[in-house]
Amino acid sequence: MKKYHITFLLAVFFMFINAFSLEKPEKRMFSLSITDETSFFNYYYNIFNEQENILLTKDFMFHAEHLLLDYSLAYSEEKYLYNMLDSLLDIMIEQTRTSLSQVKSGNLNESYQIALAYLSVSKKCLFEDYSPDISIKERVISELQLIERAEGFTESNIFHKKEDYSQYKPRGHYTRSEMLKRYFKSMMYLMRMRFSIELRNEKDPQTELRAALIVGNSLRNSKTAMNLYKKMNEVISVLLPQEDDLRITEL
Repeated sequence: MKKYHITFLLAVFFMFINAFSLEKPEKRMFSLSITDETSFFNYYYNIFNEQENILLTKDFMFHAEHLLLDYSLAYSEEKYLYNMLDSLLDIMIEQTRTSLSQVKSGNLNESYQIALAYLSVSKKCLFEDYSPDISIKERVISELQLIERAEGFTESNIFHKKEDYSQYKPRGHYTRSEMLKRYFKSMMYLMRMRFSIELRNEKDPQTELRAALIVGNSLRNSKTAMNLYKKMNEVISVLLPQEDDLRITEL
């Protein structure tokens, strides 16, 4: 019995080996070949048109799903999210600028300067021609230079901490166009820069905490800005997995 069992296994093994060939296949055998085709879909489509047998593996389906989401996100960002972010920043910057003009306290003034610089950096990432306020222009320009160099951990010119500026180098589908590159840097800055609740070894430890509240108020105090934020969040939430961080609408 054992002898027949081994014979059967050897027969199956050789049948499996013979099913593959580096030459043109005969009947329903498999073949391995190299192609210059760069598109997954075009390659399968050409084989289909030649009326060849096709073996569809699950990696093709996963790859197709990934590309669908990737192109959908890129289209949404260029067609809608870019302009929505631009409008949102305009409103928040104007709100912050107006409030800053009414502030006399030195400590509170610095918090407003940080909030305005934070928003202005993101705005200038979108539009190089944007001119920030004179009071914060030097800090904004210096921060933009760090973003463009993308060389790694460096002390921020606005926040009291080091930031990994290598993260601002566009990657993935964000390399396909200048618009997507600018959008990537702008959104990355808004998401990555953190406002500390308390700063150590500083004369005014709550400077950044107040700045965070100022940014939040510039959004909450404008119905138009809040609606833009919600619309952006709805689009992004459909195409990307939810983050663990609380959103301003949840606070």
